[in-house]
Amino acid sequence: MKRVLLLPVLVAGLILGASYGLKNIGYVEQTVQITRDSERVCRGESNNRQCSYEVYTDQGVFANKDDIMHLKFNSSDLNADFVKGATCDITAVGFRIPFLSMHKNILTADCKK
Repeated sequence: MKRVLLLPVLVAGLILGASYGLKNIGYVEQTVQITRDSERVCRGESNNRQCSYEVYTDQGVFANKDDIMHLKFNSSDLNADFVKGATCDITAVGFRIPFLSMHKNILTADCKK
């Protein structure tokens, strides 16, 4: 009986460990200039809607969304700093994948207006 339970626990541990180890792929720290005010973007049906913010900079478009893997739950508060003309030191993670509409997610930002 113990052997039967050990395999699923081992597999789950390997999957969780690998995903946690890969969480910082695409990690970048850079200074950006905000080129226009950010926008709230929602995707999906009304019962399964997911919303985030798109932040437009001179270095491209970034996402600003809550992320449980990085323990980030302040996207709405952080979004108040992203106004046109601000210069921000950001930390972002992820990749830009155009056909999936994916952008790097901003984890932290220090903006000066």
